[in-house]
Amino acid sequence: MGDRWCARIERAKQKGGIVIDHLPLVSNRLPLRPVNITSDITHLVVSEQQLVCAMVERGLLSPAEAENVQSASGARNEPPSAASLARPSEHGPFAEGAALQYQKEITLRPETSIFFEHSIAAGLAQSAALERLASFCHVVIDQEDADMITADAKLYEQNLQLKRWVTDLLSHLSNGIDSGKYRTHLHPAPNLPQERTEIFRPEELCLYDAAHHAQKTEAIIWCDDRFVRAHDRIEKSQLADTFDMLRLLRTQGAIQTDVYFDYLLKLRAANARYIPLTEEEILYHLRRAKIESGTMQETPALLALRRHTAACLLDRNRLQRPAADGQGGLLLREMVIPGAYQLSVIESLRTLWSEGMEPWEDVTARADWLWTSLCTDMRLPPECFGQDETTIDLEPPFADSVTHLLTLGLGLRRALREDSSRISQREMFFGWVETRAILPYLQNNPQLPRTIAGRFNLLLDHAEQLLARAEQDHGVNSQEAIGIKISVSALLGDLPAIIQSELGLSPKVLSRWGLRQGGAVVNTMGMKFPASDFWAAAARAVNKGQATLSSEKMAAKLQFKRGSTATTLRLIKKSKGQKEY
Repeated sequence: MGDRWCARIERAKQKGGIVIDHLPLVSNRLPLRPVNITSDITHLVVSEQQLVCAMVERGLLSPAEAENVQSASGARNEPPSAASLARPSEHGPFAEGAALQYQKEITLRPETSIFFEHSIAAGLAQSAALERLASFCHVVIDQEDADMITADAKLYEQNLQLKRWVTDLLSHLSNGIDSGKYRTHLHPAPNLPQERTEIFRPEELCLYDAAHHAQKTEAIIWCDDRFVRAHDRIEKSQLADTFDMLRLLRTQGAIQTDVYFDYLLKLRAANARYIPLTEEEILYHLRRAKIESGTMQETPALLALRRHTAACLLDRNRLQRPAADGQGGLLLREMVIPGAYQLSVIESLRTLWSEGMEPWEDVTARADWLWTSLCTDMRLPPECFGQDETTIDLEPPFADSVTHLLTLGLGLRRALREDSSRISQREMFFGWVETRAILPYLQNNPQLPRTIAGRFNLLLDHAEQLLARAEQDHGVNSQEAIGIKISVSALLGDLPAIIQSELGLSPKVLSRWGLRQGGAVVNTMGMKFPASDFWAAAARAVNKGQATLSSEKMAAKLQFKRGSTATTLRLIKKSKGQKEY
């Protein structure tokens, strides 16, 4: 019967109470078998029906209420007959005296202690009988069982709400049909395919009815079946799912933006899989999160978004693989989901850094959440479609992903806070990428900067082709050619120093883009200095106690002070009355 059951019996003996259980007793451990108990504790074990009868005698339940409790609990709790209890089994017979003791009537008193098995207590809780019993005598339930009962009661209430909602919906539809507001349509003669023998299921008949009606009226077929939605249409009828219909309602002004995103969030929280993830939805919830002490507080909406995205991307065994259509073309089906999700996340990052609507500290906090909660790298698509993770070379896909992030800088230029600093959005963004996506991974992947630089060299080769074409078609000094040069040179100049140093560009290539070799650079506390100037200032601080470097671009100064030991220096960044150590 298990330790917990034996503990209940022992406590019932000490308290002079009773234990409520299903009779006849069956083992709580596999294999299930009848259980004999000794005569000194048989009187302690009482069935649910005996308890209900005792509650009626005490006036705690009316006969009608008792009947409802018993019908809800089912026949399994009926008290057994003496014959069934005494029936021999391969594990030994029940004693006839024990059978008579099982059937004895009980009397409830205020001092009575009643110990419950979980499922019986849960059933009584749903009918309010447990509450009445607890108001009269001592009801004892294990904490673990109490937690399970609370969860069961919550689920029961949710099911009742769902039942009421479905009942109201059926009533609404029925009234609509009776009043002529809604009209039914049935396929006149749905034919089974030749290779099929079993009859149509109800949901299949519904699809046949919808398709037949749509062919006659050119209506849209609303169907959420993923395998049906792998196609765009059935013959001439366009297919749509719940996401499409919500988007249509929003486009036509039937629902507002906040209602639209609330419905999407409810679908995600209900584990409706593979709902498209858009940049707009990500930013809608992201911008509503509070930022405290430089850290963004994850809201319930963002939590649901993160969990739903992870669940969909981990569902690799259910994603539909590409297939050929009837004309020999390739249907990508759900293969587009991992890439589409990631593109939306990357575009959300780009928008965050390009808007300039918040202080850069807040932009950084929101970008950090995206990076840690939703971002993935280029390994995701092959992993989602069954490629063994151990066969994937980790470095190239990750380098491709970081390169993709850095190329977003092409669209970033204007200063984030023009009133206090001239540092550009692009430099702030590149600094963020460096500290989040490059530096933390150098210990295990020291070749990462060189690999990223190799990807940029390929991009430069492509840019060279574009420049040559512009010069040929429009002239060397044309706006088109000059625009390409300015864009590429500015991008190269703003790249993190750790990537610049690995590009290995020749003086000829630099000259082609209007650049020249500037020597090594030290990047610290958001400021860049020529390495020669930086280390010369450090030497002065060691020898004289302090030194200062000015950054005209940042409108800030970097002050060096001798540290507490001979081998340490203290750096202080001063900018418009603010200090950063």
